[in-house]
Amino acid sequence: MPSETEPLLPRYEDDTSRQRRLHQKLHSYQMIRAISEGYMPTTEQTIANLRTLLASDVLNLRNQDIGSVGRQLVRDSRLWIQVFIEFLEQKNGQDQLQQFLWRLARSRVEVDSERVSRQATHVKARADTKAAYDSFRTVGGLLLTNADFRLFVDDIVTVGRQIFADTADSLAESSKRVAEQAKPSEEEEQALQGAGADEGHALSKAEVKEEAAHVADAAGEGIAQTSHDAVKSAKEHLSGRERDTLLFRLKQAVQRLRERTDYSDSVSTLTQLIARYARIYADVAENTASVAQEELGVNDDLRRAVDEFWILLRSFGSAEEWDRLQEKFHNVLRHANKDPEFDNLLKEVGTSLHDMLINPEFFDSAPQKLDELKQHSGKVSSETGLRKDMDDFLAQTKRTLRTVPEDSAVSKLTNATKKIYQDACGAYNDKKADLPADLVNVFFPVLLRTLQYIPIPRLEISAPEMDLLLENLVLEPGHTVNFSSFLPYRMHLLTRNDIDVVKTHSKRTETLVKTAFTVTVQGLNISAEEFGYWFRAHTGFFHLKDEGIASFYLDRRGIDISLDIEVGRERLEHIFCLRGVRVCIHKLDYTVKRSKWRFLVWLTKPFLKHLVRRVLEKKIAEEIVAATFALNRELVFARERLRATRIANPQDLATFVRAVLARLKPADSDVEARIGIEPQGVFKGIYAPGSIVKTWNEEATRAQEAIEEGDETQGLGHTWHNDIFNVAGRH
Repeated sequence: MPSETEPLLPRYEDDTSRQRRLHQKLHSYQMIRAISEGYMPTTEQTIANLRTLLASDVLNLRNQDIGSVGRQLVRDSRLWIQVFIEFLEQKNGQDQLQQFLWRLARSRVEVDSERVSRQATHVKARADTKAAYDSFRTVGGLLLTNADFRLFVDDIVTVGRQIFADTADSLAESSKRVAEQAKPSEEEEQALQGAGADEGHALSKAEVKEEAAHVADAAGEGIAQTSHDAVKSAKEHLSGRERDTLLFRLKQAVQRLRERTDYSDSVSTLTQLIARYARIYADVAENTASVAQEELGVNDDLRRAVDEFWILLRSFGSAEEWDRLQEKFHNVLRHANKDPEFDNLLKEVGTSLHDMLINPEFFDSAPQKLDELKQHSGKVSSETGLRKDMDDFLAQTKRTLRTVPEDSAVSKLTNATKKIYQDACGAYNDKKADLPADLVNVFFPVLLRTLQYIPIPRLEISAPEMDLLLENLVLEPGHTVNFSSFLPYRMHLLTRNDIDVVKTHSKRTETLVKTAFTVTVQGLNISAEEFGYWFRAHTGFFHLKDEGIASFYLDRRGIDISLDIEVGRERLEHIFCLRGVRVCIHKLDYTVKRSKWRFLVWLTKPFLKHLVRRVLEKKIAEEIVAATFALNRELVFARERLRATRIANPQDLATFVRAVLARLKPADSDVEARIGIEPQGVFKGIYAPGSIVKTWNEEATRAQEAIEEGDETQGLGHTWHNDIFNVAGRH
């Protein structure tokens, strides 16, 4: 099998039915893990998974419990998925997008030991990129937190609303005038009063054309008048006092912001980087066509990534227009490096940008400065024709982009998306629709039913008394009432409002209001089959070590949890308070295999079942109490942090958000729990029986060794393909 299609994740040779069931349960998890490691599904695999989604119960149109609105949304969703499948087949049938992303990722790790200077340039470019990002974030944050700039934005919105109001009035008057001109005469109205009423009133072809032209002229005059009134309104509201007010707001904002050192430094950094990289880009683009062949060999992945991206891009809209756009773009780049005035123009643009953000007096002469830049840009093309090539490039860009929405596949997908949005908005605004009830009573249970496995490949728990390792732990819904699902059998909410009127004095009373509610969850059922465990107890002189495979399950009644919560209104330290918690596990059973102490476990099972059940009930209740206490504490602290942050008035929005979201670091606990893949700490090198993590590590190591032995690139010829993305049962 060639290296481009060789899967790198382990291929399993299942020897037992237990392993086959485990791999089936972990299929979704393995797909997510493969994506995190850089693998991608092919278009064929993506389409197969989308067709599986079409066949799921969530998108089943035969469900009679769904109302008309919900059925329409399901129909729209199915239509969108079908259109998207066609879109993928037409635009990405050869996996162009995956190839582009794969090549692009590989190009970043290419190493050329003979060109150390080029690596230094890359490091400098990354540093400049970070500096530009930090500067832009600083400038943007300071602008958003500046009161004068916010007033300027508010004034702009007000002016826009005034212009819109004037335009709407003009449009209404024009529509009324056009309606009066297009209104039929009394004779024409009488011709519609009955059969034969228009006898003797036949119109000639010329009269019909004249009448249509009259209506078109009237409509055209109305549109022209509306446009004229809109422009006139914009000029009126953007001149005079309104213009002076807007300029004053900007000047005040710049005047106050330039006093801050971080703002001035950030603006200077931005303007310098813009001017520098505009020039560097033109120079590099000019020299790209003449790059030596040996240098292209080093950047082969990047070149192929660009080719794949260009092929993908040309599939949208008209390919001929994209080719013309490429030609126009090359013309611009060839001229940009030869124009003697190009450098001066870039410098003037950077200087003007710097003055606009630093000098408040810039706004007094802004129109004159813009006119100077316009005249200078016109002179740039005096010798090389850059202006003409730039205009041609921009015009071709518009023509090319205009063909993208006209593409049949793109238009179908756009129309399907618009249909879903319109129907969803209509269902949301329709107060009589039964969509909320369908979401709660039908879609949510069906969606939750599709979630049948919660995989935990490796759980490590370390405490002073013992170390416990669980592997291949897959939580499943137990055998509950009305099919198998993680959804509890019943959820009950009881609210209570207590109002006490107390006489505190002969002339005064006090009213006390207390709100409490009880949340009850019944029939929560969870089970796990054949997971591996390893534990080591070290309490005093008692040392015990064991490993094996275990399963546990509950009966149909499952677990019942009830919480009594009181909402405190007059106590600052309690937003809500947990008054009571009750946990009941009706029946718990378990099995243990491959244990050195299995005879002792079997002998003590009748006593251990009840002991474990009581211990679990106590631990669950304690965890709920701790969680509610921590939640109440975080809410109280968040409220106080919000109050303190607003008083402190931070410099930018990001600082404000970080201050509000800051959390109190929890105290170190004696118990450490970790969910992961690789063994760490006291569990390093330790695996439970039947460990799939151990299988992954061993087979991945063998696969890597086989690749490095047979691959000329010494292990760099990996691929993004993987069979794990096949639909379950097909791989």
